[in-house]
Amino acid sequence: MKKLFLAIFTCVVCILWNSSCKHNPEDTVVPTPIDTTSSSVPCNPDTVYFSNEVLPLIVSSCAKSGCHDAISKAEGIILTDYANILRTGKIKAGNPSNSDFIEVIEESNAKDRMPPAPDAPLTATQIQLLRKWISQGAKNLNCNPNSNGCDTSKTISFKNDVQPIIDLHCKGCHSTYSPGAGIKLTTYAEINTLIVGGELIGVIDHERGFKAMPPAGNKLNDCLISKIKIWIRNGAQNN
Repeated sequence: MKKLFLAIFTCVVCILWNSSCKHNPEDTVVPTPIDTTSSSVPCNPDTVYFSNEVLPLIVSSCAKSGCHDAISKAEGIILTDYANILRTGKIKAGNPSNSDFIEVIEESNAKDRMPPAPDAPLTATQIQLLRKWISQGAKNLNCNPNSNGCDTSKTISFKNDVQPIIDLHCKGCHSTYSPGAGIKLTTYAEINTLIVGGELIGVIDHERGFKAMPPAGNKLNDCLISKIKIWIRNGAQNN
């Protein structure tokens, strides 16, 4: 009888204890389900795709050595992949204004802003892209920009084609402050210096003898590489 009484008493205590230990919803990170949309799906201009637009921007600007890569993980923040960006970046799907990630990239104080000074802040267009992605649910979407073929029939220009590719995929690591390998890619002149000797094509096409860029399996897709090759073949003009 004594054992039965103790067992009942223990169960009651457990029930009361569990009911009183509920986490504050504000402290709980609710992971957004991973959307495994096939990469064969055409890109919708009204949708922000994580793999195509958000991940390259965050990796290039934030997941750098000494900051938020998997090794450095400054302040416990890792921004190298979908799960970690959502969790450690404290992103609240559907609510960009209450997401810590947006708060720090919009910070007016250069010392507290991310990327930190003297690195340049993200542009208004880039911040708006990230806000839109979070507003749309911060989903792990991806699409195939070449599903209808890679259009290289028009004239490939530096301003409209090449510079946006470099800005999205490379500029974060190769900006003014502590540029990777001492290489800056913020202006036409700086980018143009890598054309001599085939270095630019060698690194982005992951050719033997060149260091693969972007690193960590984030190679540019074939269409983007083709556009840069055509631009160079046509004289690499600053147009």
